[in-house]
Parts: sequence; structure tokens; C-alpha cells
Amino acid sequence: MSYALAIEHVYRVTDTVTVTPGYSYTVQDGQEADNAVNGVLVPFDTSRADAHNGQLVVNWAATDNGTLTAGVSRKTRFPTIKDRFSFRLGAAIPNPALGPEAALQYELDWTQRWNKVELRAALFQSDLDDAIENVTVDRSLCTAPNPTCFQQRNVGKQRNRGGELALGWAPTAQWKFDAQASLLDRDNRSSPAIRPINTPEQKYRLAARWQPQRMLSLRADLQHETKRYSTTDSKRVAEQFTIVNSFVRLEPVPKLGFEFGVRNLFDELYAYEEGFFEAGRTWLAQVDYRY
Repeated sequence: MSYALAIEHVYRVTDTVTVTPGYSYTVQDGQEADNAVNGVLVPFDTSRADAHNGQLVVNWAATDNGTLTAGVSRKTRFPTIKDRFSFRLGAAIPNPALGPEAALQYELDWTQRWNKVELRAALFQSDLDDAIENVTVDRSLCTAPNPTCFQQRNVGKQRNRGGELALGWAPTAQWKFDAQASLLDRDNRSSPAIRPINTPEQKYRLAARWQPQRMLSLRADLQHETKRYSTTDSKRVAEQFTIVNSFVRLEPVPKLGFEFGVRNLFDELYAYEEGFFEAGRTWLAQVDYRY
């Protein structure tokens, strides 16, 4: 059972500056969880955990079309029932003693709009205590025919930091271009040998849309992601990839649309987790009506 109490208020300091403090108190109270051992239900140990969280966000409308936002917050992630007690169909080992993860987060965000351009830039850092990670353990401990076995554990102090940059440009009423870049650096400060999993260090996206007339539009996008670790011991790695998608949309009358397209245009062999590949070239056709 979980419950929370939270309060937040927006103070308008001036016509261009607002300050938003907030506070919350959350409780996770374990009730009952059982494990079947040789046909007999054996209770798992359950526990109670609570957390005090807070935030402070300052928003400054520095110009008519530009906004600067700065914030600091403390947030707690409680493990779920699945995190603590599930065998994941034989692919994992339960950890009833798994505790909550606490993070002190900082973020600085700038948004600027011009006549035909919109720019957004953000920097962030998160300092974690008792970080939760899927730690790779001895394969023989699991029963599923998977290449690895894991257990969710509190792995100590972790630092996540990075930045995002997004640019939108509409030079004419018919053309629209978007570009996005994300950089992420994750380090386990307590145990550097434990690799963070399922997160690439770099992600890029380019997109373009051409609408030569009201009823017809064409769009394409390109996505690139660098490699990511699939296990904390770094033995399994999903390699970098680049995929391209393209679509044609026809709206003969308002609210009615026909769309045709292809995902993964160049039939790239790629995976978000090593060994589990995503679909190749995929064609689609759809009809939609908005009412």
C-alpha cells in the first residue's frame, strides 16, 4: 500500500519572475508477498519505507519570446512489487530487501522563439543515492533460457548528467525542419565497474516536412543512437544504429486522412538490447478520421 501528501504553490514575484516551491511526503507500506517453494507458499519479508521530497523552480521570462527556467529537486523512486518479488519468468532473482532510490536533481532550461525559429537548450544533473540497477549475476541462478540473469540491487552512488538541444525552423509555410541532440553521461561513483544499461550516450534526430498543398504532405526523419550496454558487466552491448522513416499523408477533405509510409527504410539491423533485434523494413497504410 502506498500513499502520499503533497503541496505546491506558485509565487509571482514580478511580472516576469515566478517561484514555485513544493513538498511531498510518500509512504510505501509492504503488506504481503509469497513465494512458492516446492509447492508451499513461503512469505517474503516485507517492509515499510517513506520519503520527504521537495522542489524549488524559478521561471524568468527574460524577453518577450525567451524563457529561462532553473530548478532543484529531491525525488525518491520506490521499487515496485515486481522489482522486489518477481522472478521475471525465470530471468531474474527477487530482492525483497531492495530499498528506494533517492535523487538530487538540477536543471537549467532556456527556450527562445524568433519569427521562424524555435530553440530549446537544457542542462541537467542527477546525483543518486542507493541507485537501483539490474545487476548481472551468475547465469545458473535463473531457470529461463536467457543469455543472462539479473537481480535488481541498490548499487550506491550514481551521477547522471547531460544536455539536450532542439532546433525548429519553418522557412516557409510549406517547409518545416527539426533537429534534436541529446548527450548523457552516467557514472556509478561507488562501483565504477557496474555499467549503466539500456541508455546510449548520444542520440540525434533530424526531421523534415514538406506540404506543397493543403491536402498533401510528405515527411521524413532520421534517428541515430550510439551503443548501449545490455548488462552491467559490459559483456553484452547493443551497437550503434541509424534508421530512416518516410511518410506521405493525403487529406482529401478536412478530418479524413490517408497515410502511407515505410519505417526503417534501409532495412537496418538494430537492437535496443543486444540479441533482441527490432523489425526490419516495415510498410504501413492507414486511414483515420478526426471528430
